[in-house]
Amino acid sequence: MQLFFLENLEGAFHKLSQDESVHCIRVLRKREGDLIRITDGQGLLAEGRITKADPTACEFEVLSRQNAPGDNHTIHIGISPTKQMERIEWFVEKATEIGVHEISFLKCKNSERSNLKMDRLYKKMTSASKQSLRVSFPLLNEMTSFQSFLSGISADEKFIAHMDGSTPPYLHHAASRGKKYAVVIGPEGDFCSTELLAAREAGYVQVSLGQNRLRTETAGIVACQMLAHLNLD
Repeated sequence: MQLFFLENLEGAFHKLSQDESVHCIRVLRKREGDLIRITDGQGLLAEGRITKADPTACEFEVLSRQNAPGDNHTIHIGISPTKQMERIEWFVEKATEIGVHEISFLKCKNSERSNLKMDRLYKKMTSASKQSLRVSFPLLNEMTSFQSFLSGISADEKFIAHMDGSTPPYLHHAASRGKKYAVVIGPEGDFCSTELLAAREAGYVQVSLGQNRLRTETAGIVACQMLAHLNLD
């Protein structure tokens, strides 16, 4: 099954974007009359029939629509971007495939990057969503300060991944099933003492992601996987 993306699926007749049209007609060799599946990234899945197999603007008619059931939990990862853009792109791609619902990029004291190419990250997220057949795409938030994230987040259970020589519980042991989770992952230089104190005061519980020290992007993936696995049926 192939999944295509179009932001607005209201009405009966539509055109895919140029990139989607090229993939549909030239790569997959779809023809007029073939059926395709399209999502708006907001939980709507539509079935359509190609009415014009144009590789620059593939036209189709919507035959049916259905809303996909939502998850009984949400995973929000707040993460300090890595110095290399490729590594944070890899995190976005893999976290999307695993099942993250929201990603916020945090400006911490020890952060190595202060700006992001959000258009590139959005493309990675969209591509990963289609590849993994997700009809509800994750939300990507612009860079924000660590303190702003702490004060603005809404979650049932809040965690901070931090190694300090103590033995906190593993994330999947500390979390409960079916909740709204927020997990913060620090930069490679770790959180500073002020940030750790602010997180504790905001109700964040310290957790472990394993015995080994992880790269920032790896820690984000592990946290996402732990929570996704916890909520498997």
